Amino acid sequence: MTADLVTFLRARLDEDERAAVDTLTPAANIGRFRGKPVQRWQVTLNGRGLIDADGGRSRARDVYPAEAQHVARHDPARVLAEVDAKRRIIDECEGAVNHDSRGMLSMADSILSLLALPYRDHPDYRPEWAPDA
Repeated sequence: MTADLVTFLRARLDEDERAAVDTLTPAANIGRFRGKPVQRWQVTLNGRGLIDADGGRSRARDVYPAEAQHVARHDPARVLAEVDAKRRIIDECEGAVNHDSRGMLSMADSILSLLALPYRDHPDYRPEWAPDA
C-alpha cells in the first residue's frame, strides 16, 4: 500500500464531499454537523424534475425522467454517506498495515486499488494503482 494512493483517494473524496456540500443550503450544511440528516432529493410527480424530499425546494426542472431518477439516486445525501464509508474503509486498510501480515497487506492494497478505480480518468491517477486483472 502506497501512501501516495491513500493521499490520492483522500483528495478525491474531499472533492466529492465539496461538490455535494456546494448543493446544500447553509442551514442544511450546519445541520449535518449537528447530526441532522441531509435532505434527500426526489423526482417530482411529473417525473421531469427534482425537489427536496419534503416537497420543498426545487432542485431541477425539465429533466428527462431517466436522468431525474439517476440524479435523485445519487443525490448529495448519498454522496456524503459514500464519502464517509470510503474514508472508513481507507482507515481500516491503513490499520491493516499494523498487523504486519502479508495477507492483510495484500487485501488492503487490493481494496485501495478498487476504491481508486472510479477515478482512473483523473490526471493524478497512476497506472500502477490499477487492480490486478
